[in-house]
Amino acid sequence: MDGAIDPNNLWILTGPTASGKSALSLLIAGQYPVEIVNLDSMQVYKGMDIGTSKVAQSVRDRVPHHLFDLLTPQESGHIAWWLTEATRTILDIQHRGKIALLVGGTMLYLRSFLRGMDSGPPPDEAFRSLWEKRAQEEGTSIVHEELARLDQKSAQRIPPGDIRRVIRAMEILKNQPKTDETRHWETPATRPQHGLWIGLEIPREELRRNIGHTVRKMVQEGWLEEVKELAKSEVPWSKEAGQAIGYTLLKSHLTNGGPIEPVLEKIIQGTCQFAKRQQTWLRSMTELRLLPLSQARVAFLGSDHFPPQQLASKAL
Repeated sequence: MDGAIDPNNLWILTGPTASGKSALSLLIAGQYPVEIVNLDSMQVYKGMDIGTSKVAQSVRDRVPHHLFDLLTPQESGHIAWWLTEATRTILDIQHRGKIALLVGGTMLYLRSFLRGMDSGPPPDEAFRSLWEKRAQEEGTSIVHEELARLDQKSAQRIPPGDIRRVIRAMEILKNQPKTDETRHWETPATRPQHGLWIGLEIPREELRRNIGHTVRKMVQEGWLEEVKELAKSEVPWSKEAGQAIGYTLLKSHLTNGGPIEPVLEKIIQGTCQFAKRQQTWLRSMTELRLLPLSQARVAFLGSDHFPPQQLASKAL
């Protein structure tokens, strides 16, 4: 995290998709002098509104929201770009005497924001594709065993299911031995005393129900029409925008036809898998207090142990 950012006037609300982050953030904004900063890698794209569960424009007009609708899907919203924009935005909010509230679930962005970017070698796409294929065909444990062979400490720290981090650790080791310099991004940041860096915990079954409800609601609200409009552009999407869950499946459905229900089930399954990875990331970030939604609401909106009123008064 940039040393110029004041952690006392920076609050964080993160968690898996469909865990209630946006609704709680608006309650917080209704009570304290906060401005919301987007921590979702897909909500930076114009036109991708329904499928990314973006807060309605009418709400964003009323409550200050930042880092939304900045790029077209053809542009690259890579992590270095987001870190630069987020740092600049947070500093501006704090300079104006307000509290910056980071809200979203892109855990790689948050981890890099708190701990600094990975200083290792650039991505090796061929190397990644090779090991991703092996993970799919032979299981993630095979890849994790290879990491353990290369570096036992890294294997102990990274769970087998977090395949992206496993492969990235191997990628770094392939190019150079891990030194303290390449480890710095893995060092946890110090959690501020105010305790308002919070990750939402939610039982797996409840999360799956929420995701299923959300996906079907998005279709009812016009997600297919949104995909149809985006598909009119013949310019291919950037690699980053192309990772948005559901858009490719719905585009294929519009082209090929057939029943919609199997497509929705695939989207729900993919979203649940994504949420599981988000939860793995959450547990690895010791900077955060992990709380169920009800307790997070109390922590932000007032409690004996963490009274936001005292913090908010400093920003007035």
